[in-house]
Amino acid sequence: MTEITVLGKKIKFVNRKQEINTLEKLAEKGSTTVEYIYGPEGCGKTTLLKHFIATHEKYTGIYINALELKDINQAIYTKTTPQILEIASEILKNTAEPIGPLLAKAISLLVTKLSEKTTLENKHIVIAVDDATKALGTDKIEWYTKYLYETINKLYEKHSPASVLILATTSEGESLNLVWRHTYVSPSIIWNLDKKHYTELALQLNPPSQQKIEETWQLTGGNPRTLIEIALKYNWNTEQWLTKLQQQLTRVIKQIKEENLEKELTETIENPDIFIEKPSKKTHQLEKILTQANLIIYINAPTLTQKPIPQNPELNTGKYYAWQLPAYPKTLKQLIKP
Repeated sequence: MTEITVLGKKIKFVNRKQEINTLEKLAEKGSTTVEYIYGPEGCGKTTLLKHFIATHEKYTGIYINALELKDINQAIYTKTTPQILEIASEILKNTAEPIGPLLAKAISLLVTKLSEKTTLENKHIVIAVDDATKALGTDKIEWYTKYLYETINKLYEKHSPASVLILATTSEGESLNLVWRHTYVSPSIIWNLDKKHYTELALQLNPPSQQKIEETWQLTGGNPRTLIEIALKYNWNTEQWLTKLQQQLTRVIKQIKEENLEKELTETIENPDIFIEKPSKKTHQLEKILTQANLIIYINAPTLTQKPIPQNPELNTGKYYAWQLPAYPKTLKQLIKP
């Protein structure tokens, strides 16, 4: 998978060499813990994992989209083990339930049945479960990551592979506190594209001018999915996109006003690290609202590449927290005005 197709437009995979190098090292040696990868919505987690599995044929790789409801070809993907689709179809036979969550909870069975068709001894097994938290619910994420951890041990015991790597991804930060307290989970962050590679992606999308690339950079902070949305859905019309964003965030402002948190929001717009630097019941309340709405994210954690996310006041990225898109605080600032 060197490219993806969005609204009929083929887009080449951009950069992520450092993340891929890290995944290669993990896949070779395996991981005794669940690699819990989180990051802003649209930062490229799905594309990265599917690309990794598609381009590394020496691994027995399986990608599961835990959010998929009906289409098995969207719910599970593999490059090296085509038998997995047949196995998944058999497991899902006669079910009326959403298939993504079912497959996410059937990993051990999937691999066991796969072992009946092909040897897994001395193979490198890589399993990626995408959007696990959103699909299964925050209340089940501790149980699920423990299940994945136990699955790692079972795969070693039953099939004697060379290595096992299990990854689970999420775009929300609410579950982070739940999984971080367990030793069987290793959380890490994938961030947005840097400016160089963001520009490389933007140039594939027929931008009207270099100025428009700069404008969207200031709004998205390098978020690839948002860039693609602005370019293809809104034909680079940032005003229309911002209007849609205002409509979405009006409900958040309503909740903030109901809780009398306007002052705290104003401070957070200027400095997302307020939750650490000025902790209080009110800032904690605001943090919860903004985290649940996927507007801010905690970033004082290891990245997948082990390189820290650079602080950038212009993009509303602090040391401890960042707005998932710079457009969020800009829009909220307009909406909070009396």
